[in-house]
Amino acid sequence: MSERSYPIEGGVNLRRLANRSTTAEPDTALPADEVDHFEPTAADLAEARPSLPELSQLRPSTEDAATDPARWGFRGWANAATGGLLKLKPKTPEVTARAAVAAVRQQWVGHQRIVVANPKGGEGCTIAALMLGNIFAHERGGGTVIWDANEAEGTLAARVSPGRHNATVWDLLEHADDLTNPATERAAFHSFVRLQPSRAEVLAADEDPHGTALISAEHCRVIDAVLRRYRELVVIDTGNNRRRSNWLWCVYNAHLLVIPMTLREDSAVAVVRMLSDLHDRLHLYSLISNAIVVLTVPPTGVTAEVRSRIQTALQRCGIRNMAEVPFDPVLAGGGLVDHARLSEDTVAAWTQVAAMAATSLAASSELHQHGVTDGGRATHTDDVDEPAAARESSAAVHPIDSRSLRFGA
Repeated sequence: MSERSYPIEGGVNLRRLANRSTTAEPDTALPADEVDHFEPTAADLAEARPSLPELSQLRPSTEDAATDPARWGFRGWANAATGGLLKLKPKTPEVTARAAVAAVRQQWVGHQRIVVANPKGGEGCTIAALMLGNIFAHERGGGTVIWDANEAEGTLAARVSPGRHNATVWDLLEHADDLTNPATERAAFHSFVRLQPSRAEVLAADEDPHGTALISAEHCRVIDAVLRRYRELVVIDTGNNRRRSNWLWCVYNAHLLVIPMTLREDSAVAVVRMLSDLHDRLHLYSLISNAIVVLTVPPTGVTAEVRSRIQTALQRCGIRNMAEVPFDPVLAGGGLVDHARLSEDTVAAWTQVAAMAATSLAASSELHQHGVTDGGRATHTDDVDEPAAARESSAAVHPIDSRSLRFGA
């Protein structure tokens, strides 16, 4: 059996999981390594998306964005005041914003998962998941769930508008049989998520301060079976322990990996270690080459030398797509994320990130539908007119020893 070959596991037992107590008994609990063992199933492996070119080469045409009359500034005012007699063209910032929104709204094939991950705490995973989820929901008209997939207590729900109930993942698991029953009305799903002003919905992690049970990969499979039935896009906020089975399930089933990080050397070390593990141990090559790293400048600033060293280290790990978003004190404050209080620069920058993500999902989902997988290899023998993008290698990713990276030396 090869390193990438695994026996197919049996179906997920929804009823057994639904009836599982959410508080573990200390005297009967198995050792953690036995309880939380993870081995990817054939279904997990089949989720891999093909490697794409750099996303800057795939963005949809901006022709309409540049030719439609301006709506911003004086030009927009003049166009409106004359009832459309004037058709002044928009300036570059408006064209850029329109193109980003158009990219966010582009069509993709099937259900999509964006996984937001950085094993170092405080690097903005929750912020990234919320910003992406809210932008997608607002621009695409809903259909987006932001799932806090932390194995224990998560804080995502503390950053969003409270819902009409306090349901968490454990409540959804308890009703998983009913929710996956074709006879169940689609409106039943609303009882387990918290609707946001953007029309995004939040699936909260455990909020019980006395709870001891942990979310596992098996739980994630059940949760995913429910979410796939009701929504087209799931943005997953992960925990910090990349050795836990729930974290491993997330990266194996990610259609796109988004890595938020501060332009700091300690953050870069944590990300490089994660990428090294994804490459050397998990062999998730296309996940790395398609990933988007979202960089934030810390409040204290960053020198050109440190910025260059960090970007070079990421590129050595196979990262090709990077975007930068400004530091926003409202987001950094730890309270409710209120889009009305965010700066225009923050919203514009995160919309650009969402546009990159949508472009990746649209391209990779279409190739995946035709059976193209990692490195452009076809998964079946049918004749596939394989695009040149799929034939590209996975960014020439090489094994990285994170200990060899000496930031600040």
